[in-house]
Amino acid sequence: MKNNIQILLSEAATYSQTDQKQNTSLLNPFKGLFLPFIPSAGSFIITIVGFYEKPVGELKINVEILYKNKTIYTTGETILNTNYKEADQKANIGINLDVRNIPFPEEGEYFVKCHFNDEIYNHNFFVFKSKEAL
Repeated sequence: MKNNIQILLSEAATYSQTDQKQNTSLLNPFKGLFLPFIPSAGSFIITIVGFYEKPVGELKINVEILYKNKTIYTTGETILNTNYKEADQKANIGINLDVRNIPFPEEGEYFVKCHFNDEIYNHNFFVFKSKEAL
């Protein structure tokens, strides 16, 4: 079975703790980000969820935001150490990144590119100038 990773974007996230479990709620998920002015800076949540087949040892993660094949934001490589001891164990993954003041020079299509060890996952989204700002 192959890893299955999805990338979601939202305006915000809330967190609550119940017993031994943390709940996350995404507020206003979007595919199009509307900003009052272009160029502008925007802030939002990048949520990475999925199923990871072999979480033994280190998991190397890097998240980038690209526009016209140029990186405008990167987390840099982050290494997560898993606590799984056996190679056949499987795991769910849930990561939230609160990104702030990302520069958006123009309206158009942007990409979130997520590197998990040697695999790459992409998610496109669009930036528009809000008509209400006129």
